[in-house]
Amino acid sequence: MFGLDDLVAFPRIRAHKSSAKLALTGALPRTPGVYLLCGRGDEVLYVGKAANVRDRVRAYFSGHDRRMVPHVVELTRRIAHIPCAHGLEASVRELHLIERHQPRFNTMSKARRRDVYLALRDGRRPRLAIVRRTGPSDCTLGPFSSMASARLARVAVERALPALAGGSTASVDDRAYAERQVRRAFDGAPCLLLDRLTAGADRDALARALRRASVVRALRRSGDLEVATPDGPVALRAGRLVLSDDDACDLPPHVVDDEILTVARRLAREGVDLTSALAVRVSRHEPERG
Repeated sequence: MFGLDDLVAFPRIRAHKSSAKLALTGALPRTPGVYLLCGRGDEVLYVGKAANVRDRVRAYFSGHDRRMVPHVVELTRRIAHIPCAHGLEASVRELHLIERHQPRFNTMSKARRRDVYLALRDGRRPRLAIVRRTGPSDCTLGPFSSMASARLARVAVERALPALAGGSTASVDDRAYAERQVRRAFDGAPCLLLDRLTAGADRDALARALRRASVVRALRRSGDLEVATPDGPVALRAGRLVLSDDDACDLPPHVVDDEILTVARRLAREGVDLTSALAVRVSRHEPERG
């Protein structure tokens, strides 16, 4: 089905070298959702989200300025879509689908492989290490999107607690004390580190990471919530969007953290007071007493 917007865009689209594939967009809705550009063998080439799926995908046929777009459109054989109730659902489903399919044209999936963490290595000489993989019992901070930001955070921690710095001659007791402070700071008491530091790029990098970790932790522990947004009530469970299917099953921890951060940032942009929202639990999900 074509509308007035299609007629207006037609002169630009007709000149596109892949305009013959325009028919692939015919069934796309003008509503929020996620779209998947699929190639030969139904390989998922690219996953995206949009407030208006049809307009977004059709823009690829009208001189889109991103360098990879002409190539991915040329390889596309099918366009799938998932309707979403609002932009937040689209953002969350996009994260899930990128993790599940690892599309080669999504820079997010490539960047994910470069994520790093700041990990506390305990022992007689506890130290901070920058690592790419973590275990469930590790004391870590992150993820950081670059090695540089992780290094800045490490410098800040070592400035706050010199006993952890490489080459430190601190006593065993001082090192043990520093280790305990880092564990507490990473687990919800950021002032233990930040109050020891003055302004600087390293302090800012550490503050951002600790704030991000605090939001993730608070939402993880929040139980079941119903939050009022401009798009209507949104149900959350442990900080994650409650979906109508089991799309969120079996996702690795870093994707869960990304989802919780996505939820928090989206609600903040829409003017939702997250502090008060965390206190408003959905009564029907509360366990019965007695």
